[in-house]
Amino acid sequence: KCDEKGRALIPFSNEPGARTPVIEGPGGFASLARFQHPAETYELKAGMRVDREALRPGAKASIVVRPTLSVAGRPISLTRLSGVSLVLISTDLDGVSTTDTVPEFEIGTDREATYDFRVPDRLASLTAQLRAKVKVASQGGKEIDLSDRADFKVNDQLRSERVDDLYLSRIDGGHVLELLGRTGEARSGQNVNVTVRRSGFQNTRRFTL
Repeated sequence: KCDEKGRALIPFSNEPGARTPVIEGPGGFASLARFQHPAETYELKAGMRVDREALRPGAKASIVVRPTLSVAGRPISLTRLSGVSLVLISTDLDGVSTTDTVPEFEIGTDREATYDFRVPDRLASLTAQLRAKVKVASQGGKEIDLSDRADFKVNDQLRSERVDDLYLSRIDGGHVLELLGRTGEARSGQNVNVTVRRSGFQNTRRFTL
């Protein structure tokens, strides 16, 4: 039955697909309509960011998490979630992994959630996973698990035969390009070929430092 504005609330279906309902209008006239009857499918997405420059051995780094929840492709409130947790999996250069779980991780619709952690030695990769549960009304309130993850690779240079790399810094309003070794020492006496491209322009500049 429709409300005074002609709108009807249709619950989600456990058998989604095309439907052809009969709609009765004023005066007893009826007509056929077509619509896609969606299932109650939930999806959790989490944008995650880590400042790679903060991923130094023994340093304190922060991960920023911005989650969104949708049902049948439409965004809904995060308050539908329960049992939210953040899992950080750190893997070192030897392939040894350690797991840090943050239970009852607090998230909000009006702000980003953050978590501070200590960076382990010889870190090779960091995997962050946001986990939560949600109740599916069309399945009698059954709870299902949702999750999303992000992977961050670090220290690729230490897994290769390269002993130096280029680093771009901004100092006193200008930019400095440095060629440094693995321990931060300056690699002097080296020729560096540089190609500069500007966004939106086809021409490039090439020069040797």
